[in-house]
Amino acid sequence: MKNSREAIYSFLRLAVKRLGVLMINLELTEWAQQINESGYSHGNKNDQKSNFPEVLKYIIPFIKELILIGVPLMLTLLWIKLVKAIKNR
Repeated sequence: MKNSREAIYSFLRLAVKRLGVLMINLELTEWAQQINESGYSHGNKNDQKSNFPEVLKYIIPFIKELILIGVPLMLTLLWIKLVKAIKNR
């Protein structure tokens, strides 16, 4: 039982480390540097009116919050259930 718990913990640690390395490598790509330098525009630089739908300006922040708060919340709940399942064995 203790070996399976240690195996799960080591697997999760390895997965998190690899995810971190992948994110760092993504930040070093030419694509990410181009986005950081130029930014993102919702319209033409010459024209003041954007071609981005007005409704999405209000919906996208809520979706962003759901993702940024909801994903870590779900991972934490999954982690708690996994730990409880291991302890109950």
